[in-house]
Amino acid sequence: MNNFRLFLSTLLLAAVALASCDGKDPVKDDSIDVSGISLPSSIEAKRGESISITDSKNSVKQGDVVTLASMSGGGSFDCTVAAAGGGSFSFTLPQGITTGRYVMHIKRGSEDKTAGVLNVRVKEDYDIEPGNSNLYGLVSCDGKGVAGVVVSDGVEVVKTDLNGVYHITSLKELGYVFISIPSGYEAPQTGILPKFHTILTGSKSEPERADFTLKKVSNDKFKIAVMGDIHLADRNNDRTEFYKFTADIRDYKAANPNEKIYGLTLGDMTWDLYWYSNSYYFPQYLADMNSEAHGVDGLPVFHTIGNHDHDMKAAGDFDTELKYVRDIAPTYYSFNIGKVHFIVLDDILCTNSGAGDRSYNERLDDAQATWLKKDLATVAKTTPIVVTMHAPIYHDNSAGSSITPAMSSNFSSFFSNFAGYSVVHLITGHTHRILNVDATTSGSNYFEHNDGAVCATWWWTQKYNKVNVGTDGAPGGWELWEVDGTSFKWQFRATKEDTSFQMRSYDLNNICFDKSTVATWLPKGSAWAQGDFVSRYGSVFPKRSDNKVLLNIWNYDPKWTIKVTEKTDSGDKQLSVKQVKGYDPLHIAAMSVTRYNDASLTQAPSFISVLTTHLFEVQASSATSTLEIEVKDRFGNVYHETMTRPKEFSVAAYRTNYYTTY
Repeated sequence: MNNFRLFLSTLLLAAVALASCDGKDPVKDDSIDVSGISLPSSIEAKRGESISITDSKNSVKQGDVVTLASMSGGGSFDCTVAAAGGGSFSFTLPQGITTGRYVMHIKRGSEDKTAGVLNVRVKEDYDIEPGNSNLYGLVSCDGKGVAGVVVSDGVEVVKTDLNGVYHITSLKELGYVFISIPSGYEAPQTGILPKFHTILTGSKSEPERADFTLKKVSNDKFKIAVMGDIHLADRNNDRTEFYKFTADIRDYKAANPNEKIYGLTLGDMTWDLYWYSNSYYFPQYLADMNSEAHGVDGLPVFHTIGNHDHDMKAAGDFDTELKYVRDIAPTYYSFNIGKVHFIVLDDILCTNSGAGDRSYNERLDDAQATWLKKDLATVAKTTPIVVTMHAPIYHDNSAGSSITPAMSSNFSSFFSNFAGYSVVHLITGHTHRILNVDATTSGSNYFEHNDGAVCATWWWTQKYNKVNVGTDGAPGGWELWEVDGTSFKWQFRATKEDTSFQMRSYDLNNICFDKSTVATWLPKGSAWAQGDFVSRYGSVFPKRSDNKVLLNIWNYDPKWTIKVTEKTDSGDKQLSVKQVKGYDPLHIAAMSVTRYNDASLTQAPSFISVLTTHLFEVQASSATSTLEIEVKDRFGNVYHETMTRPKEFSVAAYRTNYYTTY
């Protein structure tokens, strides 16, 4: 047996020798094996400092390239492996990198292997001690500490000392720390996201350092693009339509290169219902925003969380928000631009049990309310306040405007926080409608702007009928706020439309949704669908010849004025204008008709036309007279339409530049 083994060994050695004799080395596997790489939960280091990573298989070699690709769209950084072997490899943390989450790639020639996700926390060049705190750091600008910056873990609120250093004894309950960007500064950006918060990775007992950097700017005069309910889900051709909106923002920036402009969302940037089926949520949203809206000079976008930005496969408020906090921002925080203090709140309190349950209440939780008091304690009473939340406080679904039942439970205590402040603007979304409630006219100090939606009717009217219109008849779009010191102006801008597009007129003689008409409009609809449609809309729009005209002025508030003049053979006649509550007929034709045209329908479909109060009725004397309509907003901007009657009513007749040009 021993002789046989010796024989086999001799044959094997001979084979190796023959392989060597033909001038070729034996084939060996020189590919990267990342299975031995063990990434730490986070690294904390200065730029230029050496980083060591465990590699139990010693597969990474000196000269390989480590690429750190930002998960928030902030670019990527290449680092050459300086040393390798002995179970680890090292590289230098590159200049320019900022705190964040990065995907680590190992590259060798054409080979590219993903090693995992690395949390990077950049320390500035300033040695500080934690003292008795477990959360501390430096806020700096151009290498110098910035004093008086407000820092919070979402529970405690402190300020940096004269050297820009802060200390917090934190429970680390929320898992992050953030700064309230001070007036006259901006935070560096990762894509569209200002980097004002850091995810914590250490235990409660572990002292943890989180530094922040700022850059000095002059921003007492600025503009802010307010974007309500975008609802991207990679369906209904929504991304293509969204790119028209982002082109509108880019065009405005290009036309106004010397202006300071920021972005502010109002929640529901995504649509949780399609996160998993369509593989579209925050990373994909950020990729679209970074490529389409970022622009040459960058657009810092501050975000508000909406109900559809919660992960409803998780259970309870905290867990449903984890992805949002990781990828976007804290669910509540504050920042300053110029002389204005902004507060972003989360009034969606999830009560769901997971597994697709989408239960929630529209209110602030107690912890957030406590934080709000602490944050406002750092703000002078002379400072204008702008508060954003997703769900509104007021709505117009009942007679007049009333407090929403969900907020009524802590409504009074919420507003008590702002006692003594002269200017408080609330900007909200959620309804996909526009409603302005100016409480200052009744002696209060606040004004709520429920600001409509970028997606209008969840991108449906574009798909069905190539119009961009919300359930109240307001077009999809955004609102541009102009702030000069403590002075505010705002104007709604329909996507890809001229700023003069602020209203729509209807000749009611030519609009009818009665039973005989509906039979033609809904040829496939069930008897129930046709009956329900008529009961909702038929009595509001019967067949008529009384020469009434309906105006939809979507961004109206009581300080606007409306003047309608009828041209008659006997001369000009000024007509009275009456505010009414009703439905927008274009939305009925563009959306509700299509939804009701379903033979299996046994209950009212979703996303149909709703009542609104920004409608105005005018009684003309003739069916063929021309009306001159002049509307002036609270800032003196005048919008005009010459309404030639009879005026055709059809969806095609009301298509605007949004679909006829773009």
